[in-house]
Amino acid sequence: MSQIACIYNYGRVYHENDWNFKIPGSVFWRIYLVSEGEAHVRIYDRIYRLRPGHMYLIPAFVPHEDMLKGSFVHRYLHFRLDDAYLEAVMDKHDLVFEIPETAVLSDIFMRIGELCEGFELETPIPQAYEKKSSIISGHTDMKSFRCRQDWNLTGI
Repeated sequence: MSQIACIYNYGRVYHENDWNFKIPGSVFWRIYLVSEGEAHVRIYDRIYRLRPGHMYLIPAFVPHEDMLKGSFVHRYLHFRLDDAYLEAVMDKHDLVFEIPETAVLSDIFMRIGELCEGFELETPIPQAYEKKSSIISGHTDMKSFRCRQDWNLTGI
C-alpha cells in the first residue's frame, strides 16, 4: 500500500536567540535534523532537548513551544502523510521521539532536500507560515501548492 506524501517546507536555518515561538498546533508534522547547538521544545509539561546528531519528530496538531538561548542550526521538514499510516507509527512511539542520526537517515533527508529545492520558509515566524499551511491543507488541488504527492513510501 503506497502512502501520499505532501511536503510543505524543507530547508536549513541558523538561529541566534531567535527561535522562541509558541505554536498552537500545525496541520503538518515536523522533522528536525540538528547539526549545531542545542534548543528545547516544550510539549505539554515536558521539555525535550534538541541536540546535534539526532532527528526529532513532532506530530501534527500538537501545541508546542520552541525555546532557544544561544545558536542553533538545523534542517527542517514540514510534511503530511496518510493519517492512518502516521497513527500506526505513533502508536508505537512516544509523542515526540528522538532518533540518532545515521548515514542512511542523513542521506534520505538530504535527498528529500534535493527534491524540494525552493521549499524553504520565507520567514521563520510560525504565525506567518502556519496560516498559509492551514489554507493549503483545505485546498483540493494540492499540487498547485508545491506539494510532492507522487512518492511511493511503501516500506518506510
